[in-house]
Amino acid sequence: MRLFSIFICGLLLTLYNCGGEVQIGDPNPAPQIVEPIALVVTNDGGFKVASFAWIDLGTRQPFVTEEVLSTSSGDILARVHNQTVYFLHRCDNVITIIDFDNIAEPTQWSYPKTGSCAPDLVDLVFTSGGKAYASYFASSPQESLAIIDLETGDRTGFIDLSSVVDPKDTDGRPEADQMSVVGNKLFLTLQELDISDLPKPVRPGKIVVIDTLSDTIETVIELQGMNPFNELIYDSTTDRIYVSEVGVWGVLDGGIEIINPDTLESEGFWVTEEDLGGDLTDFAVVSSSKGYALIQDMNLNTKVVPFSDSAAQAPILEVRSGEGNYLSVIELNSLGELYVGDRSVRHAGVWVINTVDDTFLTDEPIDVGLLPVDIVFVEP
Repeated sequence: MRLFSIFICGLLLTLYNCGGEVQIGDPNPAPQIVEPIALVVTNDGGFKVASFAWIDLGTRQPFVTEEVLSTSSGDILARVHNQTVYFLHRCDNVITIIDFDNIAEPTQWSYPKTGSCAPDLVDLVFTSGGKAYASYFASSPQESLAIIDLETGDRTGFIDLSSVVDPKDTDGRPEADQMSVVGNKLFLTLQELDISDLPKPVRPGKIVVIDTLSDTIETVIELQGMNPFNELIYDSTTDRIYVSEVGVWGVLDGGIEIINPDTLESEGFWVTEEDLGGDLTDFAVVSSSKGYALIQDMNLNTKVVPFSDSAAQAPILEVRSGEGNYLSVIELNSLGELYVGDRSVRHAGVWVINTVDDTFLTDEPIDVGLLPVDIVFVEP
């Protein structure tokens, strides 16, 4: 859910310009949600102001809230747990929590910062026992993975990743990124980048497997590709974990790799960037034989590309680069609909696509106020 354009712009903003007060509070609170929705995190073109909107999955009608998540850093992601949305303020190291049974009274958890955008909060996952894990991209190995009490928001400890950092990673940070919980195991990607080289992978990526009962490292899965970038998707139907790897930006050396959560081994690439025709920036899994990839080609155009097994089809949506135009995110809901965030200047919004026949369910993008940056689905 993070495009290369977002990443480079966001990296520069988060490393050098982010910070400041986080704001939220609407004098006219939004109505309670009673239907399944797509919640869309939005921001302005300069990644300063952040807000959100939602789309009713039944009617596809949008509600553009007046809530302001931040006026200083628009680099915000969303995660969902038990009908509660957790907004991750990456640079501010703040989590804003909104329960849609009581949207007018959000909660905020704030944690210490060590720089303009350190530790850089990038993901949050949940266990069934009232515990969560937060990963930090720009932190030391000792503080890249935090344990959070969901009742209080307190960080109760860290899991030390020092033993799994490659000596070739000279910046000393593992670049912890995306996570997924399967049973009693936490899967965490390590990008192993040299940030001084904007940023360049120093070796193939890793997935650290952690026992969530003891909070100890169980093993490390060596990936075939470099720079695991974006979500770890666990699909319960196939009982597989899918991880996207972008490798070196501008080089078609990545793809979607399949991990068996039972054997804790890689089963190789499902589809490669060479098959898809561009850098892989986001993806969605429909079944064991069909998926969608959001790619950025060598001309910086962004495209939604359906694929079956390793055979890529013609793009069904394309936005040409220029004036900050690009597709930012794709997400699949339980109805088999693909939601696509479009940050094009002239028609920004969210497209909805039927994954059965790749037809559009909207004649134009659904207006969500500001520009879409992340999409999650919430059901009552």
